[in-house]
Amino acid sequence: MRKRVQIAVAVLLVAIAGVIGWQVFRSRQPAYQGKTLLFWLEQHAESSTPSDQNRAAYEAAEIALRHIGTNALPTLSAWAGWRDSPFRKKTLTLLSGEARVKLGVFSANDYHAIASYGFGVLKSVAKPAVPGLIQLLQNTDPDTRDGAAWCLCRMGPAADEAVPALLQCLDDPATRNNAFAALRSISAKPDVVVPVLIGHLSSPTKHQQGWALYCLSEFGADAKTAVPSVLKLLDDSYPYLRQAATNALKKIDPDAAAKAGVK
Repeated sequence: MRKRVQIAVAVLLVAIAGVIGWQVFRSRQPAYQGKTLLFWLEQHAESSTPSDQNRAAYEAAEIALRHIGTNALPTLSAWAGWRDSPFRKKTLTLLSGEARVKLGVFSANDYHAIASYGFGVLKSVAKPAVPGLIQLLQNTDPDTRDGAAWCLCRMGPAADEAVPALLQCLDDPATRNNAFAALRSISAKPDVVVPVLIGHLSSPTKHQQGWALYCLSEFGADAKTAVPSVLKLLDDSYPYLRQAATNALKKIDPDAAAKAGVK
């Protein structure tokens, strides 16, 4: 019974702290037509499925977010760098998802997800936030590093400044997948990126090899130096890796693919 009371008190404390903290943070958000950045991001996400019913809401959110523009960057960057204390992490696990939604209590990962969505909507408009996201790639918290890599992925080519930092993240298990995804999305600086990706084609981890192939395919003819290494993977024992190598070769060098009997 005593333990249950302690848990209940802990949940109450984090709920109160979450509500108060969120209300304070909410007041600092940029707004358009009296509605916050978060409101417009939620409406944009909820109405993103093409339909006549959603179109008006989606277009209204697009207009609002474009109007807010660079004013959104300080808030999105703050969300991207949000961290939960160990106590908060433990107590958040005691709240159901429904309770957290009703109370407005967000976890750090929730903030990271919202930030990445916002950066993905703004794309090139969010370019001034890239240096800050690069710094977050060095954060001591693995979730923060991983979230920052995904934010850069969502921005696409506008995040080309982050390529050197993302290449370093390929050696970080916490950020590796999203770093690969970001490099694929950005598809810039092939002279720097392609040699590193070729190195990962000989990784002992099939997952890394697959990611390297997916990234190389986005560079097309700029990745021709990878052809010899890609050809070796056409006969790999893993079907998905053979398929990834096949797809990459057709995009990188169609003539080499034809000679190898790839259809």
